[in-house]
Order: sequence, then C-alpha cells, then structure tokens
Amino acid sequence: MEHDLKTVARRIFQQTLAAIDIQAAIARRLERDGTRIRAGAEYIDLREFREIVVIGFGKASVAMAEGFQSVVAPDFRVDGILVSPKPVTGGALREWKSFVGGHPLPTAESFAAGRAILDRMARCDERSLVVFLISGGGSSMVEQPLDTGVGLVDFQALHSVLVTCGAPIEEINVVRKHLSATKGGRLAAAAPCSWWRRSRRRDPSARPSRQPSAWLPRVPTSASTCSNWTSIQSFSIHYSWPAAWRFLSTNTWERPNPICPSRRRSRATA
Repeated sequence: MEHDLKTVARRIFQQTLAAIDIQAAIARRLERDGTRIRAGAEYIDLREFREIVVIGFGKASVAMAEGFQSVVAPDFRVDGILVSPKPVTGGALREWKSFVGGHPLPTAESFAAGRAILDRMARCDERSLVVFLISGGGSSMVEQPLDTGVGLVDFQALHSVLVTCGAPIEEINVVRKHLSATKGGRLAAAAPCSWWRRSRRRDPSARPSRQPSAWLPRVPTSASTCSNWTSIQSFSIHYSWPAAWRFLSTNTWERPNPICPSRRRSRATA
C-alpha cells in the first residue's frame, strides 16, 4: 500500500509540474524591452556587461534555462551551466555545459557540477551578469565539500544520515550549509564583484517558511556554527555520523561574512 501511495503521489506531482508552463513563466518574469530585461521592479541593460553567465540546477532547470534563453537570444550570448536530472542534448541549450546531478543523494556528477560552477564563478568580474535559475532538488544535484579531504562516499553517507534522521528540512539545511562549498553564501565569495540575479521555482509541496539550501547559493546563511552543532546534537545524529565527519564537534566552518560586496549587489526574483 505504501509503495502504491508513493507511486500515485509521484504521478500527481509529475502531472501537475507538466501542466505548468515553466518556460513561459520565466519569460514573463524577465520581460525584455530592447537591450533591457525586467527583473522584479528594476530593469537591467544587458549592454553594460561583457558576459552573461547563467547557472541552472534542479528538477525544473531545463525549462527555466529554455525560458531565459528565449528572452535573450539571438542578440545576447549566454555562457551557461545546467545541472538537471536527465541528460540534455541539442536544442536551444546545446552550447550549455551540462551535468546530470544526483537526487536525493549527490553523485560524482554532482561533485563535477559543483566544481565547474565554482571555477566559473572565479572567472567573473564586475562586468559579469550572473543569473541563477534554481528549482527543487538542487541541494544534492550540485555539491562540493568545504573540506577537500572528504570524498563522495563520505558525502553520500552524510546525506543519507541527514534525510533519514527525522529532523525538519530547516535543521537539515543548517548542517548542509556549513559543510558545502556551494551553499550558504559561498558562491558569493567565489564571485565577489559580479552582478547577479536569482530566479527560483518553489517546490509546490514546501511550506512557505521553508528555505531549501539550494535557494541560497549566494546569500549568507543566518545560522551560526553553534546552531549547526546544536542541530546535529538535538537529533542524536552524531552517533551515526560517518567517520570522515567526526571532527564537526570541534571544527566547523563559520558562515561567510554577511557584509561581503556581492551581497549588496544581490537581487532575487521568485
């Protein structure tokens, strides 16, 4: 019975997602007027930038990327990185660098995608416009550990412990954002001088108060190292912690400085 209910629920979700024209929704939000696109309440003149870098990841990333591409093409070239659940070949996104990210656990492709995005952010400057297109599932599809000594198997074990410990997603994300090089504002640290926009597609099943960690690639987390360890202890998950992560009790990374220049230049479009 449980298996049947999961199958039905998954089918309903997929049918609902298919009924939503994500590509058209992105095009509406980023309405274009000549060389300018509207993002929220303001307009951005694309001529002011030497490059447009778009990073898309999550379950709806392909449709979101196609929507953005339809807005700026053919007048402006996009240097894009796309991380999606399935391979992307041909079509409007044929020039994008693509990865197949893992979900619910990160995979080798998730690590490769995280490394590629960080490397691309490092090449951005004050004349780079960076756009993030983020949807559900991005937390595991794009990953890179802060500690270079931690490998994929260790990170997969960590995710397995977190998603089965019974903690609410908010608490799980407090931990994730302190261990990942791609969450909690650390992409901001990788490209501190660029202008950027963040467009996200909410998970229909998420409560309004939830703030999935993949939505915050460039926004510093408000949770401290102390609250990180408190979250770990409160659900007793440190007892089943993978060996490579045992140092967390005394050696976790603090969040990036919330007054970094890139944060002042941030804009979000829901």
